[in-house]
Amino acid sequence: MKTITKENYKTIIHNAVLSDKSFNVLRKGRSKIITIDDFKYVTKRKLKSRDKDKNKILKKYAPSFFKNLQNQYNKYIIENDFKIDLVKENYKLVHRLKKDVWNNIENGKLFMKVDIEHAYWQILYNNGIINQKYYEDNLHPDFKLLRNMSIGYMIKKQSLDFYSPNYISEDEKKCLLETKDIRKIKPFVSTKCDVSIYDKIFKNVRQTSANTLGHIAFNILDGDFIKYVTDGIAFVPKSKEQVKCVYDYLKQNGFTFATNICRKISDRQINEKGVLKKI
Repeated sequence: MKTITKENYKTIIHNAVLSDKSFNVLRKGRSKIITIDDFKYVTKRKLKSRDKDKNKILKKYAPSFFKNLQNQYNKYIIENDFKIDLVKENYKLVHRLKKDVWNNIENGKLFMKVDIEHAYWQILYNNGIINQKYYEDNLHPDFKLLRNMSIGYMIKKQSLDFYSPNYISEDEKKCLLETKDIRKIKPFVSTKCDVSIYDKIFKNVRQTSANTLGHIAFNILDGDFIKYVTDGIAFVPKSKEQVKCVYDYLKQNGFTFATNICRKISDRQINEKGVLKKI
């Protein structure tokens, strides 16, 4: 398989039509794989980060990471006989600040942040979607961006279009050769890959996170929290016993986590581990 640019892609399609060759195009997100005469060309959207070192990691590890992740997903799906039930929505995930609580906290007062470490990755492992080896092999901090991208990557829409010179009209061919725009011709067969079962896993991971943090926020803390998000919750503890209940609940559900003691600087700013941040 040869990686090509967007312009190369247009040229290859142009030449295939000019040579009266059959070909197919597999689309996944913004990536395309063209197959002509059993040879494959791939054009990919570059995964980018503002950090140059992260870009190197993405370029080197992303293809194998996502291929192995898909294998993990497929094994899990087959083992469950293609029957994946949706996790019940007990709580919605809240990403906003609870202002009534935050505004009543004086500047200079301390509060706690309890953060689940690599939350979605832990949920994939805890629910048996990925195995222990794959889970542990990708825990290195350098792979954080790949882990964060993982569940979203798996639900990218896919389609497979087949083109044949026998089904391309002269007018379509003329338009294509003038513009190099593959949209000027229609495939004689077009199929869409069903990713709905991957989407169920995506929703279940997110909902498990929401249910976990929601239970802490409303059952253990009785709604007296500053905010909770995908992977953590901020609150002013009322007692050691309350903190222990939070810790015990996370441990019982298989999560490792980190605790930071923060200080309110102003309504918009906090000090966390000596660094000023927005709340």
